[in-house]
Amino acid sequence: TRSGIKEEYFDESFFSYKEDIDLAWRLCLRGWKSIYTPEAKAYHWRAIQGGKRGVFKVFREYQKRSRIVNFYSYKNHLLTILKNEFLGNFLKDFPFIFFHEFQKFFYILFFESYTLKALFAFFGACSEVLIKRRKIMKRAKVTPKEMRKWFV
Repeated sequence: TRSGIKEEYFDESFFSYKEDIDLAWRLCLRGWKSIYTPEAKAYHWRAIQGGKRGVFKVFREYQKRSRIVNFYSYKNHLLTILKNEFLGNFLKDFPFIFFHEFQKFFYILFFESYTLKALFAFFGACSEVLIKRRKIMKRAKVTPKEMRKWFV
């Protein structure tokens, strides 16, 4: 398929949460373009609302979400990075990624320990996702430099 994995648009190993980000990332890797249209409106209900938020407000809002949402969201967040990020870009951004993930891990450790199971699910899915990663990277039509424009 055009998304980089034969006959799979939304990655079936994700089940739910972050699958839209994964698909958009893979399409971008394949050279698809995104167009910003400021007149367009989309509505996507979230437990955490936009706007200026302090760290404690974010923590409180995370605690209101269901355990299953937090589990799949965290697992799929990690899988998306593993599956789609160019290694060179990951290494360039490692200090920032590490700092962010370190904060997230300690939040989970102290306030959401049930989400730690997502790490085990992530590691359990790694071998399958690495196979998909090889296919995705082999078919990538953009350079790591072009992809960095999306994340800086």
